[in-house]
Amino acid sequence: MAAIARDLNSVIIKNTGDSLVYYFPETSDSTNMSAFKHVLECGLTMIAVHPMINTKLNEEGLPSLDYRISADYGRTALTWFHSFIVALLNFSYVIINSGL
Repeated sequence: MAAIARDLNSVIIKNTGDSLVYYFPETSDSTNMSAFKHVLECGLTMIAVHPMINTKLNEEGLPSLDYRISADYGRTALTWFHSFIVALLNFSYVIINSGL
């Protein structure tokens, strides 16, 4: 699923065992219709691969898998992540410049 989302220009925010959270930065421009088309294509492609995924799982003797796909529109707040990266970069800068 992450590969599908990435192929359609999304940015993965979180990938855990049972969820995938991603966003499409190009949708920040509300006039960019191709960006919104990517959002729809992503969801529809994920729906389309459902039978193929279950066929592969069943061939391996594993149970079928079901999932939901949802979409939302609005600002994505990544302030905690941004703060973490800035702090990490500042920390790295201090270590590099201190000779440690």
